[in-house]
Amino acid sequence: TEFGYNRSMGRLANTSSARLSRRAASQNDSERAPKQQESEGEEEGRKQKQVSRQESNGAAAAVPDSTRSEEKEDDSLAAIEAQRTDVNRIASLFWALATPYWKNEVSARWALARVLALSGLQAGVSVCFSYVGRDFWNALSTKNVEQFQIEAALFFGLLVVGTPVNVLYAFNRDKLALSWREWLTEAALSEYFSSRNYYKLEAFGGADNPDQRIAEDLDAFTRTSLLLFLTVLASLIDLISFSTILFSIYPALFGVLIGYAGFGTLTTTRIGRQLVNANFKQLQKEADFRYSLVRVRENAESVAFYGGEQRELSTIRERLNLAIANFRDVIRMQRNLEFFTFGYRYLIQVQVGG
Repeated sequence: TEFGYNRSMGRLANTSSARLSRRAASQNDSERAPKQQESEGEEEGRKQKQVSRQESNGAAAAVPDSTRSEEKEDDSLAAIEAQRTDVNRIASLFWALATPYWKNEVSARWALARVLALSGLQAGVSVCFSYVGRDFWNALSTKNVEQFQIEAALFFGLLVVGTPVNVLYAFNRDKLALSWREWLTEAALSEYFSSRNYYKLEAFGGADNPDQRIAEDLDAFTRTSLLLFLTVLASLIDLISFSTILFSIYPALFGVLIGYAGFGTLTTTRIGRQLVNANFKQLQKEADFRYSLVRVRENAESVAFYGGEQRELSTIRERLNLAIANFRDVIRMQRNLEFFTFGYRYLIQVQVGG
């Protein structure tokens, strides 16, 4: 009996010690679990911090790259706009585009000589009109009937001579501009279709809206260039002719007017410099708007079949808004320029009167 008791007590002790061991082990596990969770949490936190640090470093590296790319684009646009107002570059391009016609066509040189001769006759008629007009009004103010009749006869004689001179000058000038445009357009078309340049321009770029440049820009170039050249030449002739008259009457006034005109020209050029790029952009945006309309006309069947009216209309409206927005800038620049030119035009009258 005692042996059985001891055996039972041994089992009980073993059972109790086993329970205590399991309880201690579970307690140790429960104590280790928070520590393990804390260590795992700290490790996860370190990993997250490292990832965040890498992302922040990548973002910090990406921001300067995007900023640098934007700065490069702005610099390139500024360089292009500066090229459009570079006088030396414009002069070299003008010379390269304008001279081949006059070198290759003998008839063009004779036509230009004829226009220049008529321009000189026109300037001479203007000078004669100024003298006759002066004597005419002097005779009228002094009530000199005989002198008045002579000046009136001279006036009508000059009118008979001057009318055909002015008409023939304008006719030959426009005819020469048309011949120049025809020759230059033929040369541009030959270059456009040689070596598949039309495909290269469309595939790889290089010139936007080549159709508009050939059809309209060459026409504007020939007419405007010839008109500008003849206007400058006529202005120089008038300046020399009328300066002689004014200098003989009032030398001091002649000096004042030369300085006044020079300052006004330089200031106007400075203020209106921005109009060069604005007008160039306007031509581009108008060409893009016109091209979107032409594309709908040429692909009318496809647009109708696939129901692309809203997409095409959205594109057309977007390009129209761009053209209108740029033209608003042009109007604003012209307004700022006219603030100076309008007042400066009438300021000379106050100075001369004073």
